[in-house]
Amino acid sequence: MSAVQPPADRRLELAWRRHRQWSVAAETAKTRLDRWRWCNLVLLVLAAAAGAMAAQPDLPTEVATGFAIAAAVLLAVAGLVQANALNKDQAARWTAARAASEALKAEVYRYLLRVAPYDGTRPADVLDSQTDAVQKRTAALLVDQQGAQADGTPLPTLRDTAQYVTDRAQNQADWHRKKIGEHLRRARSLRICQFAATAVGVVLSVLAGFVPGWHLTSWIAALATIAAAFGTQLAATQH
Repeated sequence: MSAVQPPADRRLELAWRRHRQWSVAAETAKTRLDRWRWCNLVLLVLAAAAGAMAAQPDLPTEVATGFAIAAAVLLAVAGLVQANALNKDQAARWTAARAASEALKAEVYRYLLRVAPYDGTRPADVLDSQTDAVQKRTAALLVDQQGAQADGTPLPTLRDTAQYVTDRAQNQADWHRKKIGEHLRRARSLRICQFAATAVGVVLSVLAGFVPGWHLTSWIAALATIAAAFGTQLAATQH
């Protein structure tokens, strides 16, 4: 005897709730990843500066030693962050959760519009099957989904294609246009920081040739490291 299935509207609500859970899980994973990326950037910048200070010949030995220890500790912590919080598995948590969220959202919209594969006599059964398929693809991250609380975004009420164009397609296009501006501003800020570090390094390189007594070599190396760190941040965030 087959198990009694819940009403169609309950199964639709379940699919939508899972979509919202995956969306929250994806946003949480992305926020955590961004936070660790910035933490890593700060650690690398501070380590480079501390290393440059440790190399200054005019500093007392104990002060220079303190800066050297600080640089070593900062680099060690940055290494731990990179190995544990910025590895490919952590990045995959975000992308996999977002993919699951968007897949379930698409299924819900198809169901509401009764387009294929929901144009048959048992659309709720098809929705169950599609939902289960998404859950199985992301089985390794189900703990993330179950630990996320749905954010209360209501189930869409659309029932025709015209409303879909407005509520889904047009709103999504507007969202992407807004995000374009945000990403451009963030990328521009990172590029300015990278250029500033490089420019200062160039100036110090010129000065070092004319005033060798200023001992600028260590700062030139530090600024090159800082510029590279900003470049890495820009590449990793893909703004």
